[in-house]
Amino acid sequence: MNHWRTTFLAIRLAIWPQKNDVAGISPRDIALVTEPALLLSNLTATIDPAGRLSLVLPGCHPLAAPFILFRLKREGYSDARVVHENGGLTIRARR
Repeated sequence: MNHWRTTFLAIRLAIWPQKNDVAGISPRDIALVTEPALLLSNLTATIDPAGRLSLVLPGCHPLAAPFILFRLKREGYSDARVVHENGGLTIRARR
């Protein structure tokens, strides 16, 4: 997977979420998504029962972090963190 493709997809979905990309995905089907950045279209699917969001975007460049943080804040998340780890971005937030 090209890391620039993942990065630009993450930025695009953070700014302009496409609700139909993964609309209706259930939390148990998250592992079946072939492009993790598509999960930015349906952040609700990645929330655990305690209201915490935890998502890893492998191969995503840190350039996408401010756009993802903007999206999280706009969606009402708090305590949001985007960290570059192991060649990708780790996203954590809570509602």
